[in-house]
Amino acid sequence: MRWQTSAEDADEGGRPPRVRAVGARHAGRSRHREPRGVRRSGGPAERDRSGGGPGPGQVVVDVEVAGVLSIDTVVRSGQAAEIFPAQPPYVPGVGAAGQVSAVGEGADREWVGRRVLADVEDGGYAERVTTALENVIPIPDGVGTWEAMALLHDGAGALSVFDRVDVQPGMTVLVQPAAGGLGSGLVQLAAAAGARVIGAARGAHKLKVVKELGADLVVDYTMPGWIDQIAGVNVVFDGVGGDLGQAVFARVQRGGTYSNYGFAGGGFTEIDRERAALSVTSRPPDVPAERTPG
Repeated sequence: MRWQTSAEDADEGGRPPRVRAVGARHAGRSRHREPRGVRRSGGPAERDRSGGGPGPGQVVVDVEVAGVLSIDTVVRSGQAAEIFPAQPPYVPGVGAAGQVSAVGEGADREWVGRRVLADVEDGGYAERVTTALENVIPIPDGVGTWEAMALLHDGAGALSVFDRVDVQPGMTVLVQPAAGGLGSGLVQLAAAAGARVIGAARGAHKLKVVKELGADLVVDYTMPGWIDQIAGVNVVFDGVGGDLGQAVFARVQRGGTYSNYGFAGGGFTEIDRERAALSVTSRPPDVPAERTPG
């Protein structure tokens, strides 16, 4: 399974890598942990460095890959302060992958040299991450470090969203944005379930990727008339929200399900429940799912 990136910091050249992760500077260049901290709200330039070290029951991970989520850029910009109240200075990044280089008192030295994922609350944008052993997950042989990092959050997130909707063979499933971290996973999960998959994304390159991931139809939601290509949808997985979310919601047929798991478009989709006569059928944490009456 492939996970696709869409985070703004992942590829400055505009060519998204195959997984949702970004490589850190080689840890061998420094003997100290150098997290990239946010000094104040703003763009990518608002970052600096600090230090740290291992303590009892902790391990130090030399970071090969730092996980980058699009929400990281939203939090850093200060646009979602009411939802994610991170106050600068702070070190972003909730995941990293690499090799254990040191352990603290009480941690088994057999961890040294092992490839691991570090599932942390913050501090992942670093050359080295120090965290409790309980936050470390071994990477199995045969799984690449980049691929493992891509699966840590977006893989689990896609499965969490998908498993709360009863997708059956022959259903029509719409995913937007289909080339993002969760979206790329949802496209593959829906295709594997035997559904007809419509992937909505922006630009020829992303549409090509979504098609390769298994979508039967791809549409560019920046093009005039794009919504007219969509009809008879049983399930919508919407990570955009806003006006685009309202547009695809209108294409859900009676008895279908709409799951709004993100707000890349600026806010969750606002739906007039009385006018639509909706009832909530499943709701993962912070992921509203609505069903139209059959």
